[in-house]
Amino acid sequence: MTREFRKTIYLFIAIAIAMTDITFADGGKDMSRGVVNGYRYRTLISSDVGGFDDDDYQSFVHYMVYSDMFDTEGVIASPPGPGNIDQLHTVWDLYEADYPALKKHSIKYPSPQYMRSITKQGAQTPYFYGPAYTDKEKTYSYPQPSEGARWLIKCALRPDMEKRPLYVLVWGCPTDLAYALRAEPRIKKNIRVLYLSGWNEQQDPTSYQYIEENHKDLWVIQDSYGFNGLRFGGNQEGDLGNFSFMQTHVRGHGSMGDYISLLKSGKVKMGDTPTVLYLLKGTPEDPTRPSWGGRFEKRGEGYPNWFVNLKDPAFMVERNVYYNSKWWGAKTVSRWREEWLRDWQYRMDRVIAPPQKEN
Repeated sequence: MTREFRKTIYLFIAIAIAMTDITFADGGKDMSRGVVNGYRYRTLISSDVGGFDDDDYQSFVHYMVYSDMFDTEGVIASPPGPGNIDQLHTVWDLYEADYPALKKHSIKYPSPQYMRSITKQGAQTPYFYGPAYTDKEKTYSYPQPSEGARWLIKCALRPDMEKRPLYVLVWGCPTDLAYALRAEPRIKKNIRVLYLSGWNEQQDPTSYQYIEENHKDLWVIQDSYGFNGLRFGGNQEGDLGNFSFMQTHVRGHGSMGDYISLLKSGKVKMGDTPTVLYLLKGTPEDPTRPSWGGRFEKRGEGYPNWFVNLKDPAFMVERNVYYNSKWWGAKTVSRWREEWLRDWQYRMDRVIAPPQKEN
């Protein structure tokens, strides 16, 4: 069975599941946009890779096998934890080993040299205001924006021929985003923020509070709970389990696959990946519609472009695992589990298999 034939089978299975799924009144099933449907988006990633949680390595590998379909403009090493730019270069070293195989499938994969050139050091302390935040007169002397924050500003203000917004994927603390917004608020009109909140917000509440108080018109998706649907719920049978998928379809797939298959007890975690899934398939311009990365609702009055997880019990997963057992909106991610995992499987196969020749 050829890889192209397998992909066709997976596609038909996904379509059948979508057609028979009538348990979710989730605003329709229009999934016609996104990267896998031929749309191309500008991205910048702010990551705490190498910090307290190394699942960002998994998310980067997932992103990089799709990177030929994005215009990646920047990667920032942000807080919390000890992570810095060196950890990001570890990712590019792994990618460089697999790059010769990947570029046989697409000449649009960015070179490792390019990825290193757009990698910047962000803030090294996860506090925006610092201890003087309680001073409402704002007399605190702000440090200068980091190299990463300055790069974010430069990318956001860079003219784009198609007038596309820059999607800023925040996988760690929003520290560098806060500094960039304070230094150059004009960037707001050009960026769309996909923010994995929850634990990250707790590590730097002052940056979050600054954005919340001073930039209420920012376009942002704040995903505080729904991202847990990536590893809990959905089809987990056979090779689709968190451990079985990683060991079957990722391990043995080049340097990147082998590296991440050893992390997180050999399981799929990649809690930041829903920001990428959101752009892969769905309607990125409208967070209230379904996407692989979830579906969201307006936060409320005073925040015209701020979206949060659905507060509907029908889409909530409740599990006593850690600090919060009610994960609102998690089922808007887990329902697509089989579809996006099969697509990632096909992408990982690029590392070990030559391109199929056209008949």
